[in-house]
Amino acid sequence: MHCPADSALKVCTFDEECLDLLCFRRNLSVLRPQIVDRSARLVAGFDCDSGRRKKLIHQNKGCLRAVLPSASSKTFLTVFLIAVFARPMFHRAWFQLGAALNRSGRSEEAAEAVRHAIRLGRTFASAYRLLAECYESLGDQKSAAIAYAHAFQLGDRSPDCCLKLAWLQSVSLEVAVRNGPQALQLASMAHASRSSVRSLVTLAAASAECGEFEKAVHYQMQAIDKALARHPDDTVLNELKSILEGFRSNQPVRLPGGTDRNLFEAVD
Repeated sequence: MHCPADSALKVCTFDEECLDLLCFRRNLSVLRPQIVDRSARLVAGFDCDSGRRKKLIHQNKGCLRAVLPSASSKTFLTVFLIAVFARPMFHRAWFQLGAALNRSGRSEEAAEAVRHAIRLGRTFASAYRLLAECYESLGDQKSAAIAYAHAFQLGDRSPDCCLKLAWLQSVSLEVAVRNGPQALQLASMAHASRSSVRSLVTLAAASAECGEFEKAVHYQMQAIDKALARHPDDTVLNELKSILEGFRSNQPVRLPGGTDRNLFEAVD
């Protein structure tokens, strides 16, 4: 008989630590109902802050170990796999599984898990934002920009979402992704909420994409000044200065998919 949770096997390559999940799936019908239900419901609490998440894990460690004796208490991936197997139609479990996979560097599997959450009929902004981050890690700028735009349209107006979309629209090698005016609007919105090195660099890149290189130079110099106050390493400063020289030569920023933007975030 087909188990609806079999689809999870197509998403995940099991770590040794998670091999007991295979046994969990085979014996799902004979496990004590309260264990299955409790482990599945854990996922609902993982939208809260990290301190609360740790507390949930600690409080339910006994429950989890009853199902997975060898699992590490610090491994969120195991918890969400449990939820997926116990309640395969619960969209939030698939979303959180995707988040755990993405944190583990397994972006392709993470993207599939998040797409499955969306296919279950739940179109929520955080799912599209996570999907965009997975696509970025995989170097797919076009798909990432589309997903960030969906997140924005569904109500994610956070500075982080705005800056990520604006950055792609400013620096992508793909012409279809770039949109200078919209990037400038998004970057300005984020910068008004919180001024940072990252927001200034994104404003500079968006200005350059619009052909406003004097403004780009101005914003980039402000970004360097703000970065200097945080004593960054030479790699960060050299990258910021290299971008500045490009603006002075009327050259916009162009970066391939998968480029690590955390370089700028490190000084914020």
